[in-house]
Amino acid sequence: MIPTKYAWSKSFKSISVSDADTTADADINSSADPCSTSPEKDISKIVCNNICGNLLLSDQDSKLEIWRKSNVQDATVTIAVFNSAMNTSSIKVIVRRTGGSPVKFTVPPGNTLSATVEDAKSISVLRRGSGITEGKFCLDVCFDLRHGEYVV
Repeated sequence: MIPTKYAWSKSFKSISVSDADTTADADINSSADPCSTSPEKDISKIVCNNICGNLLLSDQDSKLEIWRKSNVQDATVTIAVFNSAMNTSSIKVIVRRTGGSPVKFTVPPGNTLSATVEDAKSISVLRRGSGITEGKFCLDVCFDLRHGEYVV
């Protein structure tokens, strides 16, 4: 049966659903108001920057560093790289991390590949092959700013 009437309580702790045959009460959170903030919680704020651009890799510039972290916060980066179908070369992506091995992947012509990497510190792209290689990239770079502090 499809419910025909919804009734929310003002404290957002319960919801009543009614239809022609039944009425059900569901307790969503009886212990605390979900809208309140308590001082014992760790206060975090996630700040994300979206960065997009074009790639043109040639014999003169076969490698580019497209992003480098310049602050002390840990960065989680989602990178997507598009390699034009007109290219004959692949694009190799290297995401260096603060700790651990780099994340590497290769984008064949006519494809888009992506990855999400924690603790990223820099991202480079390289042409694998010869000739001019064109493409695009987009980055979502997210920082967790604890207690409202941002250190550059």
